[in-house]
Amino acid sequence: MSKKYRLGLVLLLLMLFCMIPTVAFAQTETQETAEPQLIHKGDVVHFTGNIIIEPNEQIRGNVVAMSGNIDVKGTVYGDVTALAGNIRLHSGSLVSGNVTAIAGVIEREEGAVVNGRIISREGITGAYRYSPPYHYNYDYNYHFHYPSPWQRFLGWLLSLVGLLALTAAAVAVFPNNLIAMKKGIEAEPLRLLGIGFLGWIALPVVLLALTLTVIGIPVAILLAVCLPILVLIGIIVMALFTGQQLDQALGNSYPSFVDNRPIVQGLKGIVLIWIVKAIPLVGWLVWPLAALMGMGTALATRFGTNRPWFKGRHSDNQTAPNNDIQPDIEQGESDQPGLPEEQSSNETGEGREMSEHEKQE
Repeated sequence: MSKKYRLGLVLLLLMLFCMIPTVAFAQTETQETAEPQLIHKGDVVHFTGNIIIEPNEQIRGNVVAMSGNIDVKGTVYGDVTALAGNIRLHSGSLVSGNVTAIAGVIEREEGAVVNGRIISREGITGAYRYSPPYHYNYDYNYHFHYPSPWQRFLGWLLSLVGLLALTAAAVAVFPNNLIAMKKGIEAEPLRLLGIGFLGWIALPVVLLALTLTVIGIPVAILLAVCLPILVLIGIIVMALFTGQQLDQALGNSYPSFVDNRPIVQGLKGIVLIWIVKAIPLVGWLVWPLAALMGMGTALATRFGTNRPWFKGRHSDNQTAPNNDIQPDIEQGESDQPGLPEEQSSNETGEGREMSEHEKQE
């Protein structure tokens, strides 16, 4: 082998030997700088501000931005929705659900995969077509399972026990008020329903009028907080009425079942109402009726006190003349029996004079 070839072979080996560290360093740098895949389980919701899904991010949920833009560079296993904002789907991104922009624009680059629908009233730029189906093994329900019949029965039973406890406590503390409200339902049920309906209609107007003044704001807050109490009052009064009607219906056939104590009637009524509430097509009427009854009985009977909400203007003026008249009447009555006494005294005086004349004669 000539010297030229030997020299060329040595130079080639030296060049290869020098390239080995460079290739190894490049591989090491690539491995070190490769960003790991970030997986986020759950929804991503921002009320203000923008949302950026980086290429190495994987969102296993929905992405929602209110008053902000959304930039999707990575993968979203769910829907992407922007309210008053724009959506940009970068090349290489993947959205498994729908892409919706309300009061915003959707910009889709080439290579962006969308398995759902793209919806925007403002405008859609880029390629608007359905992507081929993308198969992946991910549970959209986020491992959510509907409760079993036993779990639903347990929830129904626990809520019944809690309502029974509240009913027993309310009847024990306010028996007279609740009985008075129940008697109102017995006397005029339709009238109380109408009053309750009008009360719920007027309630927003009253709250709005109270919030317009600084002094009325705490009162409006207190009324809003007390609204569930009205519904609870309504269902307890309904339970008292239902328990009483149940005793009357079963009194002749099952006399041992009858118990006139209000607390017992209330508990029996709650059980019957809760059973009716479990019926699919009828149960939804329980809470609206309770709300109407609670508002109607509270307004009509002033929470069972049967007192007027506002005192009359002429109540004081009417009582004063009566007080003035009574002494005059008593004085007149005291003067009338005095007349016979004077007459009798005169008669006795005349009798004495006659007897003196007779003696002189």
